[in-house]
Amino acid sequence: PFDAIQITGNPDIYFVIGAPFKLLGRPLVVDQRDLSPELFEMRFGKRGRFYDLLCKLERVTYRTADHVVTVNESLCDVVKRRGGIPSADVTVIGNGPRLDRTAKRPPRPELKRGREHLACWHGLMGPQDHVDLGLRAVHHLVHELGRQDCHFTFIGDGETHAACERMAAELRIDDWVEFTGWLNEEEVYSYLSTADVALDPNLDHLVTPVKGMEYMAFGVPLVA
Repeated sequence: PFDAIQITGNPDIYFVIGAPFKLLGRPLVVDQRDLSPELFEMRFGKRGRFYDLLCKLERVTYRTADHVVTVNESLCDVVKRRGGIPSADVTVIGNGPRLDRTAKRPPRPELKRGREHLACWHGLMGPQDHVDLGLRAVHHLVHELGRQDCHFTFIGDGETHAACERMAAELRIDDWVEFTGWLNEEEVYSYLSTADVALDPNLDHLVTPVKGMEYMAFGVPLVA
């Protein structure tokens, strides 16, 4: 036996798992991070019937929950407004880097691959993360402004990883761009301890900018 059940998304369909246990007196907690309707719109650039369905599933999930936990005040406002949830039933638990682990490491000049400057991006590579905007910015810097003294490292993986590598080749910037795939925390922090500037092409107000906070924790200037 257990005392409570906690579910999360996406999509918001897991209330069907938690709801039966409410009949046994087990409270249901929803851990709301990404909003399915907004995520759908960001990924596919449209709304339509599927967007409406996601809104309905989200509403049922909130109404089924005994309590909702979310990561920032913007999401908290959405939960209360769209779900009709009273403030007492929503708790914000912030998401961000642990400062006791983000102390600067010794810089590693070899990560600059022989160039004067290093720019870094790290995270999950999905359509909504707009890594393509970062690559277009590199193209502008290298081929239009003529700056060839900076190495760009994109750390992470995801469903658009392969497409981003192809795009870098098509834009003729693959000599300046490196894709590392997933790295462990220590390796990521070595890059951030070496970087001269960091990139975040996506700063949607509903998404907690964790990578931005990590950049700040290492004192790295951020271009958004």
